[in-house]
Amino acid sequence: MRKRKRYLIATLQPGDKELYNAAQGGTGESVNLLHIRRLRKLDTSFSVSQLRKVSDGEPLSTARTQSGGWSYVKLV
Repeated sequence: MRKRKRYLIATLQPGDKELYNAAQGGTGESVNLLHIRRLRKLDTSFSVSQLRKVSDGEPLSTARTQSGGWSYVKLV
């Protein structure tokens, strides 16, 4: 898996030299790597407000202005 991630970074983000891993004494500079597979258009769109966090059933915030953290969600 790590080899695959390195390949993706080299191909899609050629300016980034390595995976960021602060736990192994990284530089403190973070790089986001997003890899989306099997994306398909939905027949009907929906609002993010219809997503609920699996952990506590609370709605996903629609007021976010920056990334950070993650949650498993389900559509209600």
